[in-house]
Formats: sequence, structure tokens, C-alpha cells
Amino acid sequence: MRQIGFGYLRGCLAALLLLCGCAAAPAQGAAPLAHRDAVPASRLSLDGQLRLRFEHLDDDFRRGAGGSDGLLVSRLRVAARYSLGEWTLGTELYDARAFGTDRGTPISNTFVNATDALQLHVGRSARWFAADSGFVRAGRMTLNVGSRRLIARNGFRNTINAFSGVHWRGDWRDGRTFDAFVVTPVRRRPTDAAELADNAFRFDRADGRRWLGGALARGLKLSERAELDLYGYALIETRGAKRRLFVPGLRARRAPAVGAFDVDFELALQLGSRKTVPLATDERSRVFAALLHAELGRSWRVGRGAQKGAATMFGVGLAYDYASGDDPRSDRHTRFDPLYGARRGDFGNTSLFGPLTRSNLSALGVRLSFHTPRIDARVLFKRAALAEARDAWAVAGLTDPSGAAGRRLGSMLDWRIRYWLAPRRWRVEFGGSALWFDRFAKRVPDGGNGTRSLYGFAQLTRRF
Repeated sequence: MRQIGFGYLRGCLAALLLLCGCAAAPAQGAAPLAHRDAVPASRLSLDGQLRLRFEHLDDDFRRGAGGSDGLLVSRLRVAARYSLGEWTLGTELYDARAFGTDRGTPISNTFVNATDALQLHVGRSARWFAADSGFVRAGRMTLNVGSRRLIARNGFRNTINAFSGVHWRGDWRDGRTFDAFVVTPVRRRPTDAAELADNAFRFDRADGRRWLGGALARGLKLSERAELDLYGYALIETRGAKRRLFVPGLRARRAPAVGAFDVDFELALQLGSRKTVPLATDERSRVFAALLHAELGRSWRVGRGAQKGAATMFGVGLAYDYASGDDPRSDRHTRFDPLYGARRGDFGNTSLFGPLTRSNLSALGVRLSFHTPRIDARVLFKRAALAEARDAWAVAGLTDPSGAAGRRLGSMLDWRIRYWLAPRRWRVEFGGSALWFDRFAKRVPDGGNGTRSLYGFAQLTRRF
């Protein structure tokens, strides 16, 4: 592991001491210092966050790895929104860096994106199609769509997906919402490993080679607590694999409630075409892939707090996730493409870890959780296998074309606990994961020599 510069550590310590002083000054419940501005709050709003995380991975499961790695990552973001009548101007700057990398670190632009504009857009109130409220915005933006399994603003990951284009949303009083968008993904730069290791700066650019569009109708009532979401997304790519994907899907959900069962069922298909591997050829394959998430849970209240919502809540859930893999014997492409979704909610800690993704996967799991106003925790157990034995374990970059290694990846135990040191200002988080290898992970060519992979992290977040 590359030695972390003393200057950086000294700078982090100074920043933390400064932030401690800022946090101690206001009384509890007072507005953060950044919001106390001469401009009325109705016109200008400011928000910021500094996050530091140290993480360690022991016995990397990826192809050609197997050693240990440690990493310090930082993320600073500052967002501003200015309103003038029905018009708004929004911007968000952020800086994501990684320290302590070496040749074996799986460094990428999911860790590093030195100072750049995450968002810069102009918006206007819009009540089209009899919506009670809504907006339209154009420019660079982040998107959280539906369940966030296919299009999301990343949380745990150090860098965040951004898009350039147009987004319209309508809201109705009965809880229904409708989103429509046409955007192109923003390419985070640099991509060269040496530049990423040095936290080099390059302006991000809109990727005109890919276009993403879609529409989502959310909150269609099935019963008092049950709702249905319907959506359709499309991805058009003009280079590389030249993907032409249409993704219709639905999600039925029953909101969590004390003493009752909650349900989350989502099904999505991918249809279209893409170039056949190797990409140098002009042949195209038809695409037919599928995604399934099915979860059943139940929540309980433990004890009663003096204040509303202060009681401890305990929950348990059983979930199954499936994302189809590609069978090389078929003339169709059947591996599900995870697009721009977030993984942590269903598959646990990511960053240096994150062995599971929505591609060639079949996983059954159990979730335990509890939360109070200041502390929350979750434990997740997954038993994971490949959906198709001859296709790749996507994150690890491992494949057995013969299928002799079988499908079983292994068992994963994942946990995290978060605590507000000062409500809405300082939060600490600790977590860890373990993946015990099964037949595929042990027998696949170029696989690791160990029997398990371990991960842990400690994180401090300051909001201002």
C-alpha cells in the first residue's frame, strides 16, 4: 500500500478540528451555519457534506489479486439552489479522492473524481398533464429513479453518477408521481490508472455516444398500503457494443408498517440488440435478459419513546435476487445489464468489496435491521450463485467457459451500524463483510488461492 502523505493527513486533521468548532457553536436544533445568509432562505439554500472513510480488504477475490489492500477515501460536496419566482438555478460541486493506492488496488473512477461540477442545471415549475405540482430542469444533474436498482445517485460509492439532459416530474396530491427524462451519461475523467492514483484533475464530459431515456409512473394504488410502479427505459449506444436496449418493468410494493408484512417485488426485462463479441465484427445479437427482486419483510416496535417516533424499530426480511447470465451456446445475449443502478441496498458494502451485482446472479438472503432516532444497524446474509455457469462472475472478472467449476459463488455476511454523534451534523459508521468461497470461486481458472475474503471500514461524515 502506498504511503499516505503526511501533508494530506495533517490537512484532514485541521479540517476536522475546524468542523468540530463549527458543530459546537450552534445550539441543538439551530440552523446550520451555512444557511445563515443575507439572502432570504426562500431564495438561496446551501448544503454541504464532508466524508472520510478508511477501508481494508483482506484476500481480494478478483482475478489476479488475492492480497490485501487498504485505502483512505474522501468526498467533499457543496450544493446551492437559488430560486427566483418559478425559476431555479441549481449547482453542486464535489471532490472525490483516494489515498494509499498501489499496483494491486482495483482503482477506477468509482473512487476518484477530482474537483468537478456534479450538477449545474436550470429549472422551472411545470404542472403539465393536470399535475398538482412539478418541475422541468435542463443541464447536468443526478437522478434517483424508482427503486434505484437501475438508475441512481450513488450513496456509499465515493463517486456519483451524473447525466446531462432534460428531466420532467409531475406530482399529484394522492401520492402519484410521473418522471420522464432524456439524458446522456457524464464521463468521469481521468480513466488512466496512474492518473487516478495521483488524483489527477480532468474535466468531466457528457458522453454523446450513449443516450438514456425513460418514463416512470409511480404510486398507482392497488390498496390502502400497496402501490404499483410501471416504467420503461431505453439505452442507445453509437460506439463499442452499440447497445440498443429497451427495459420495461414493474414494481409492486407494500410499505413497511408496525406489526404488518411489507412486500417489494420488481421484475424487469431487457430487449433489443448489441454487437456480438468480439466487437470488431459487425454481427449483432438479439438481447433478452431479465431481472427479479422479491422480498417479504415484517417490522415490530420494541418499547415506547417519550417522543413521537422515538421507539426502537426492529425488522426482518427474506429476499431473492436474480439477474440472468449469458449462455455462449445461445445465439441470443441474455446477460442482464445493470445500467446505472446502486447495489448497496440489496447486496451490502461496495467500494473495495462489492462482489455481487445485478448481472449473472442468483442470490437468496436474510436481512435483520433496527433503528432509533440516533442509531441504526443492518445485518445481511446472502447465499450467492451464478445464474449461468459458463458466464462471468462480473465483479471478479472470472469465467469458466466449460462450466466445470459450477455455479456456487459462496456465502456473504455483511453488516453496518451508524450513529449520529450530533443529530443531522456528525455521523459515524462502521461496517464489515465476509465472503466465504464455494465451488466456483475455488475452482475457476485464475481464481484466488484462499477460502474467504474479508472487508471492513470506518467512516465519519460531517454535514453543514
